Amino acid sequence: TPSSSLPSSSSSPSPSPLPSSGNATFDNVRRVLLQVAEHLEPGERYNDMRAAFEKYTVSDSVDLELVLPEVFRNIVGEDSKTARVFKVIHQNVIFTACYQVKTRIPLRWMTKDVRGPQGWSINVQVGSKSVSVTHTRREEALATAPADEKFWFEWELHITFDGEMQDLQAARLRITQLGFHEGINPAKRAELQKVLCSGRMLLV
Repeated sequence: TPSSSLPSSSSSPSPSPLPSSGNATFDNVRRVLLQVAEHLEPGERYNDMRAAFEKYTVSDSVDLELVLPEVFRNIVGEDSKTARVFKVIHQNVIFTACYQVKTRIPLRWMTKDVRGPQGWSINVQVGSKSVSVTHTRREEALATAPADEKFWFEWELHITFDGEMQDLQAARLRITQLGFHEGINPAKRAELQKVLCSGRMLLV
C-alpha cells in the first residue's frame, strides 16, 4: 500500500476529525480524499463533501473496491479536480514507468519492489497555477542474491498538470537514490554506481 503526503493548508486551521465510518481503511481513504479536496475545491464544494462523508457509513467487512466507485460518483464527483488527481494515483499510471526502468537500465541483476512504507510513496503538491504528483518507488536485489550483492535504488515519476488538472504539462522519470547493504562487493558497488550514475540518472 503506498504512503502519501500533501502540504497542509496554511490559510486556516485543520478541521476536526470526522467520526469513524465503521471501517478503518475507508477512514484513511476518506482522510486523504478530503486533504486533497481542501486544497483543490472551492470552499462550499469542500464543505459539501465533508458533510456527505460525515454521514457515510461503511461496514468493516465490505469490499472497498465496490464502495469507492460510488464514493467518487456521489460524493467526490467523477470529473472534479480531486478525482482527476486520484486518476493519477493508480498502479496503471506507473506501469509504463516501471517498464521504462526495467528496460532502459542495463542491470545484470534482477530486482524486486520493496514492500512497506519505503516501497511506494506519493506526494501531491498544489501550487497557484499547477498541480504535481510524484510517485517514488524503491527496488532492491532479490532475496536470493548473495550477501555481498545486496543493493537498492529509488526511482521517481514526477507529473505536472495545470491548476485545473486538465492539461499535462510535463513528466519526468529519473533514478534518485542508490544504496548498498553492508559488505557489498567493491567491484559490484563500482559497477552499479557507473550504471545508475551514483543514483542520479535521468531516464525520460
